[in-house]
Amino acid sequence: MFKKQGFILILSLLLVLGLLPCSAFGSVKSTAKVKAPSALKGFSAYSSDKDNIYLHWQLRSEGDGVLIYRSSSASGTYKQIGKVRLSRGEFTDSRVEPGKTYYYKARPYKLYKGKMIKGKYTTVKKKQAFHDNPCVRETEYLTEGKMTCEPVFKLTLDEYSYDMELSLDRGEMTYSQSVRNGRAVEKRTALLELTGFSMDGVTWQKEGTVTVAAGETFYIRTYNPDGLEILKDAEKDWYFRCGYNGEDSVLELNPA
Repeated sequence: MFKKQGFILILSLLLVLGLLPCSAFGSVKSTAKVKAPSALKGFSAYSSDKDNIYLHWQLRSEGDGVLIYRSSSASGTYKQIGKVRLSRGEFTDSRVEPGKTYYYKARPYKLYKGKMIKGKYTTVKKKQAFHDNPCVRETEYLTEGKMTCEPVFKLTLDEYSYDMELSLDRGEMTYSQSVRNGRAVEKRTALLELTGFSMDGVTWQKEGTVTVAAGETFYIRTYNPDGLEILKDAEKDWYFRCGYNGEDSVLELNPA
């Protein structure tokens, strides 16, 4: 008994002094199970234009990175299209076709001893490669170069847009143009009342609400009691409020 206790004491002393490796007692396996990260928090998708779809998640989600999956149908096959750090908080899918609808889901992962431990999937997010805000493809100033109280605009809504609703009752357009005066640049701004709407430039609707579909060309007649000359060489900017995809929005020539 005393010999056994003495032997244990000597081994303990050698371990403390570092003269005997722990491997002398055989390998010790960890039985602790690493917990997989939970699903991403706040996973969402939006498209500010027709060429990109943006995915976002909250940075307080668990994990080291995020795996992104995409499908062309809700119940179809999802293929991995991206792998990014969770700390980025976003992923841009630029390999989209304008107007097409895509379905996305994602899952976080954590790295442990060289292995990837994958977490739960998010719910599927559906998004169409459309403009999230109304967008014009072409703008023509029919009264350009003339001093008039009724400037007329010819606009074409981008084909990858939702329907736009325009109210002629108390509708207003804010118009700005920047002109060079010597070395200085002078910006002139005018408030124009929306007084007429036309699909052909001949027959005008003067009140109520009108709807413009994607790709359609339409005309807007405005009014300013002081008169306005739209200069040919000026840098132009304008915007007015409208309805878009069921929500309040703004149609503008040069969106930020």
